[in-house]
Amino acid sequence: MLDANISDIALERDKTVKKMPAAVVERPNLPIEMRDALKKHILRERQRKKEEADANEADKQRRRAEKTCLDIYDKWK
Repeated sequence: MLDANISDIALERDKTVKKMPAAVVERPNLPIEMRDALKKHILRERQRKKEEADANEADKQRRRAEKTCLDIYDKWK
């Protein structure tokens, strides 16, 4: 009985609560040259980060392989 009243109260409260309007952020229009330069910069940075991550992953794999070889060598001795 009490649970039914709680949901009714919550519905009434939701109807009376004033909601904040969505925030509208207007961007200034960039000149075409600036927009293209920014896009090129962003793409270059993404590519650099991707190459860096790939190099780190390759280095990790190389270290794992070396460690495995050393472990096998130590067991063999």
